[in-house]
Amino acid sequence: MDSISETCDRAKVLIMEDDMDMRAMMKNALEERGYHVRTAESAIEGLETMRVWRPDLVLLDVMMDGLEALNEIKNDEILKSTPVVMVSIMSDMKTKMSSFLAGAKRYITKPFMADELAAEVRNTLRQTANTRITLEKALCDEDANLTFEAEAAGLFE
Repeated sequence: MDSISETCDRAKVLIMEDDMDMRAMMKNALEERGYHVRTAESAIEGLETMRVWRPDLVLLDVMMDGLEALNEIKNDEILKSTPVVMVSIMSDMKTKMSSFLAGAKRYITKPFMADELAAEVRNTLRQTANTRITLEKALCDEDANLTFEAEAAGLFE
């Protein structure tokens, strides 16, 4: 198993959903696939959970003050790097675009199957992991270049 798959399999996912049945279905679907899951039934509870638990990904219901919560997440220095997938019964382009412009990585329209939810979570985590690995590699390459340039200039003698 590669490191991206391992990261995704053990990922912590926070579900911010006010509908009890939907929250339970989402939680069960992800736990059956090996994710560590916590839930919140309000935006306030979800934001508090994020600050303490630091999930790898958030599933956020648009109708639960989702855009306001997303804006708060993206304006918080600690939370802003957490990928957010918006979940909603609303399928209109305006709501989707508002979510993307506010910083959502993906948007899932209800109703959806458990496999679709799991695929969206997995793909978002992989995309995030690939981005992180690319940035880390770029930083390592930059450090190597700086070290080489410093050695060439005789700074380490």
